[in-house]
Amino acid sequence: MSLSPAFYAVWLDATRTHSAAHWVDGDCLEDAQRRKLDVLVELARAAGSERVLDLGCGSGSLLTRLIDVHRVAAVSKLTLSPAEPAWMAIGDGRIETHNLRLEEFTPPMPFDAALCGDALHCLAPCRGALWPPPLGRRLFFESCHRWLKPGGRLALEAIVRVPSPAATWPGLSPSEPGSAPPTFSEIVDAATGLFDIERVFDASRDYEQTCRAWLSRLEHGRHAAVQAAGPDEYIRYTQWLEGCALAFRGPSTALLRIAMRRIDRPTRPSHPVALADAPSVADTGSFRGASARALRFHYDLGNDFFSLWLDEGMLYTSALWEDADRDDDLATAQRRKLDWFVARTGAAAAARVLDLGCGWGALAQRLVTVHGADHVVALTLSRAQVDWIARARNPRIEVRCENWYDHQPDRAYDAILAIGVVESAARPRLTHRERVGAYRDFFSRCHRWLRPGAYLGVQTSALASAQPGEFSPFIEQHIFPESEFPTLGELAEASGPFFELVELRNDREHYERTCKVWLRRLRQRRREAADLVGTETLRRYEKYLAIAAIGFHTGRQDLLRMIFRRIDVPAAESHPPGLR
Repeated sequence: MSLSPAFYAVWLDATRTHSAAHWVDGDCLEDAQRRKLDVLVELARAAGSERVLDLGCGSGSLLTRLIDVHRVAAVSKLTLSPAEPAWMAIGDGRIETHNLRLEEFTPPMPFDAALCGDALHCLAPCRGALWPPPLGRRLFFESCHRWLKPGGRLALEAIVRVPSPAATWPGLSPSEPGSAPPTFSEIVDAATGLFDIERVFDASRDYEQTCRAWLSRLEHGRHAAVQAAGPDEYIRYTQWLEGCALAFRGPSTALLRIAMRRIDRPTRPSHPVALADAPSVADTGSFRGASARALRFHYDLGNDFFSLWLDEGMLYTSALWEDADRDDDLATAQRRKLDWFVARTGAAAAARVLDLGCGWGALAQRLVTVHGADHVVALTLSRAQVDWIARARNPRIEVRCENWYDHQPDRAYDAILAIGVVESAARPRLTHRERVGAYRDFFSRCHRWLRPGAYLGVQTSALASAQPGEFSPFIEQHIFPESEFPTLGELAEASGPFFELVELRNDREHYERTCKVWLRRLRQRRREAADLVGTETLRRYEKYLAIAAIGFHTGRQDLLRMIFRRIDVPAAESHPPGLR
């Protein structure tokens, strides 16, 4: 903030918070800003902590709220602006001020949590700075990792660039009109091996509404603003705020609020961060994912066998649990998962929905019988599953024994749900480029099949680190041949040109619990299971479920639930000149 405090006081609220608020109907700007501060505290699980770090602390509103409202014992603030400490003039012995660069800061003891509200572009600068963008972002996350205790949390609010040619970003401030924020994929790359991403929320509409509130206050206080900064600055800031509001409404710019957990044994990324040339759809070659033969090896083992230990809806992916759920109420947790995806993708009462990898049809049935969808196309490669769904004789469900790679719809869908599909989109032992190319082909096809502005819901198991080949050899050989878990970074890179990430939850503890429930139910029906598939196959499945539960418990595997919004003008497949 290079202008006088009097100028900012005209259009900021009493908290002097210069980042997006979190709005609820009926809020004034000040209430919405305080609610945003509480959201960041919640994402970092910082309430009641001994020591918390505020990165890019701005006006100090977060610092005082951490201490006065959230009972934090001590807060350190790290800022690159020498003017900000004088602005705050807090004078509280529980607050330490550090006007240092990332590489210069060495705290005397680690922090329980760190919060960064819309300051990544300042602390990991992208223009004419000491570090080029990829190294600056990596340095930011390496520094946060070094400063935090084992298991510490980082809450990050970040402006991100959506790879769409439809609009341009007006800049981080009127003095930096050409600056460009990172993409979500670049943030994931920079954090890979250091932090697990637990939650992501798209808060773009919050920033649009905040910019319009600021603009209204600035225009209302025109006389005072001109006196404080002059007519030229007043005009520049009104134009900039209008441009920002339009940018956050449009397809090119988003604000994400991200919750991260420190990886206590950091891993090295398996591919260079950021500057690698991203593959195009053409790079998929002949990689069509797992073959029909490989998938039938698993799913055609027998409907009677799976019905012994799955829930009544025969759902074979992680449930969505609540703390009050009993483990014997698996069906309720599974239905909650389906309803969560239907609500987030707008699939309720939709005219046409595509269910990719439909399993035994529970989602398709719930869409048409509970949520009022008019027509569901359900794809699977398992003949046993096709027969199971066909028995219901529901005319609004069109089940096909068909690979998604070969799907050619006659008209666009209103929503697509892909639960437990991405794991079979790329085969083992491909290079990073080949895997991303295969996933990019998947997202490209979903983009073509969806109507403008529609949503895609994805649930997938994922590798928690950037190291390839960590998919269990036993599971790959004996349970899911020709399948491979993606990483979040690969999915972010692959989806970027076609979809904007709206929400992400990493619910690995939900899959751990689901696997344990399945294993217990299978063991309770051991004799019947052995009669159906033989003792050796039964033992393989017991071992597989135990290995999977351990993988999710230890954090080697993640469970990602992701909601994407279609970018209606997708970005070009190639990088801009100079990045090759």
